[in-house]
Amino acid sequence: MIATDIKPIRQRLGLTQAAFAAALNRIDPNLRVHAFSVSRWESGGVKTLSPHAAAAVRILDTRSNEPDAPATLRLSEHLELAAAGFEEQGSAELARLMRTLAANHRASGNDPTQVTDAGERLH
Repeated sequence: MIATDIKPIRQRLGLTQAAFAAALNRIDPNLRVHAFSVSRWESGGVKTLSPHAAAAVRILDTRSNEPDAPATLRLSEHLELAAAGFEEQGSAELARLMRTLAANHRASGNDPTQVTDAGERLH
């Protein structure tokens, strides 16, 4: 994902750069995104997002009607984040496997909600 693609997504969500960063960190706290990072993405100071950050942005974009909601993710979304992490680490085969598992869960209709950031299990 090209970093300059972020601004239209952020604006469509109606979020400030700080709120956008916070929403991404709710999706995955390991990202540690700051408003300054979002500013650098939007200004072109950073040309492309890491696969992991891009995956989190895509997930947030699909939740455009509630960007401030708790970070409850479907199993397929967790698998997509894992795939992006493997891709960043150069493990293309593991990334492909995670994406295949994610697609299978989405297609099967068995794509349960996973643990929230508050540690609750949702069903």
